Amino acid sequence: MAVKGDRSVVPWTKEGPVLRISIGLKDEDDLWNDLDALLVALEQKAAAKVA
Repeated sequence: MAVKGDRSVVPWTKEGPVLRISIGLKDEDDLWNDLDALLVALEQKAAAKVA
């Protein structure tokens, strides 16, 4: 399957973090659980920096 022409790449010129979410074919509940786990992990990491 050729994807040339269907995709493009441009430089990211903004400062700060980037969150890229790539979602495949999964059960909707699995997606929400994965996203929740990610947000909990990010929150814990941020709280550890403050402490």
